[in-house]
Amino acid sequence: MEKAVIFGDSLTGGRYGIWFGRFLSHEAAYHGIDGQFMDDILSRALRFCRTHKDQTVIIEGGVNDIVLAKCRKNIFGTWADSLETLSSMCSTLYVCTLAPAGENPKSGENRKRTVINEAIRQNADALGYIVIDVAAALDPLLSGTGLKVNPLDLLIGDRERLSKYEGRELEAESMDISSSRGFALTTDGVHLNWRGAVLFAKAVDEALG
Repeated sequence: MEKAVIFGDSLTGGRYGIWFGRFLSHEAAYHGIDGQFMDDILSRALRFCRTHKDQTVIIEGGVNDIVLAKCRKNIFGTWADSLETLSSMCSTLYVCTLAPAGENPKSGENRKRTVINEAIRQNADALGYIVIDVAAALDPLLSGTGLKVNPLDLLIGDRERLSKYEGRELEAESMDISSSRGFALTTDGVHLNWRGAVLFAKAVDEALG
């Protein structure tokens, strides 16, 4: 299939934790901006598709709306028009469900995420996109607990620590960081460790076929 173009936040950018793109078998172009909210991600994708016709586009994001912007319970409705317009401009549009907002599925952040993810799944046919259900792949394996941390407080230190390693040593170090904090799939509750990145990439590959 043609190269997919992925628009997202720091998970797509790959500067923090372990980048899922390391494990994606499909060819892709990555356009991730750290800390960006979904409205801005969708705006970038729309601008791109106005000048690049018939593209395969993947949208990843939304967790920053919960963790940083403290959004209300379900903000999917504010994204719907942009998604419908985007789907009419692409050859195929894929939308990822939101990855974890912390590893406690009962937290307020993850309860909001569950509502948004259900809206993403339920509106796929009506708005013309295909769901990449990364949440279904990741959620069953969350630790359920873990250190209560603000990911923003850990970003720089974790990035410097991981920058000293490559390959399998990098992957192992990410798992050591997670273990020390009681996490299973993330280094800080949001950014993926090796196991989380592999599962994320697998979900994308399976959806792309």
